[in-house]
Amino acid sequence: MKVDLYDFDKTVCPNDTAPVFWFYCLKKQPEIVRHIPRQFFALVKFLLGRYDTTQFKEISFCFLADLDAAKMAEDFWKQRRKKIYPFFLPENRDLPAVVVSASAEFMIKPVCDTLGVHKLIGTRMEPKTGNISGKNCKGDEKVSRIKTELEGYTFVKAYSDSLKNDGPMLELAQEKYKASKGKLTKLN
Repeated sequence: MKVDLYDFDKTVCPNDTAPVFWFYCLKKQPEIVRHIPRQFFALVKFLLGRYDTTQFKEISFCFLADLDAAKMAEDFWKQRRKKIYPFFLPENRDLPAVVVSASAEFMIKPVCDTLGVHKLIGTRMEPKTGNISGKNCKGDEKVSRIKTELEGYTFVKAYSDSLKNDGPMLELAQEKYKASKGKLTKLN
């Protein structure tokens, strides 16, 4: 099957979803502010190299225990769907879309479902705890997950805002595109 590969954050939408989602949750359920000290110390340990990305992400998302995260993600995307760049809308795609993202799958699944995404590959995070199963889906992990979950597929085009982080994923496709603020530049 022929498909196109898309990074999500800053590729098909303008922001990194995680912090925007956190602020949305904070607005809806202000009591999650109690997690800020723990999140702050996790950030310091991450910056000092004592936590890897997966450990940092799990602690950053500890607030999920205080809310119905799956429902919150649905409501979040009802308001933010209009932020998706036009090139990613179903009517503007020639082939089925595969989204491969470091974002938590539960967090972007509602909008991916609404937009008819064929397959979503993201960080496998438990929406009730923030715990991650496996590795953060970034860099080489994206390629590993694509090869495992999409065996036998042909990747025609790949899109990303970050050549550094997604270079390995882009190399899987016949055509590569750099996305910047909704504009696409062909790389090969």
